[in-house]
Amino acid sequence: MAELTVIVDTLPEPRRGLLNTLKHCGPRSVLELARQAGLSPSGIRAHMALLVSDGYVEVRPERHGVGRPSHRYALSASGDALFPRSYSGYVQMIFDAMERREPGSASAAIRGMFDDRAAKLRPRVADPDLYQSLSKLRPFLASNGFLPEIAAVEDESCELRLVNCPVLELAREFPAHCEHELAYLGEVLDAQTVKRRQFRLAGDSICVYRLARSQGTSS
Repeated sequence: MAELTVIVDTLPEPRRGLLNTLKHCGPRSVLELARQAGLSPSGIRAHMALLVSDGYVEVRPERHGVGRPSHRYALSASGDALFPRSYSGYVQMIFDAMERREPGSASAAIRGMFDDRAAKLRPRVADPDLYQSLSKLRPFLASNGFLPEIAAVEDESCELRLVNCPVLELAREFPAHCEHELAYLGEVLDAQTVKRRQFRLAGDSICVYRLARSQGTSS
């Protein structure tokens, strides 16, 4: 299974529906899944085999007296991680407490987080072509809920559009988060120029960045 995760809504049907059923209803047998999905048992087994192979579902044997055990399918930890989670409110409370005790500590912690992430991701997204590097970074951004869109533009520049901000309330409370994010994008993508073209905190509906690897090519 690939290390990168995806959001469950990006998976094709009927696998998306089967994962949603397991999330809402808990472990289910082949017959129960077939009845709920309107598919044949053999069709369910084929789809579940793929989900098991991907690591999103696990098989749990259950014994009921003598005889062969029955099997039920359940979400694995990786499968459960496909569903969106929001920690920003909880994290914001932690940062608030840090700031009350030591002003500036929250900003330092955010910067440290971006530094650690850049060190981890930079070798994974490295590519001589900026667009290809951005394409490799895109799944990481998507798995964190940013709904990224990328495009190549003039002068060998690229544009990154973050349609969603899963940490918007946190960013409003700690604007330094966005400045650290700006530096992080340049570091992880080896971009000499990173300019913000649209900004949620300035009243725009999305955040848009223009990136280039040569000074002066991004206007």
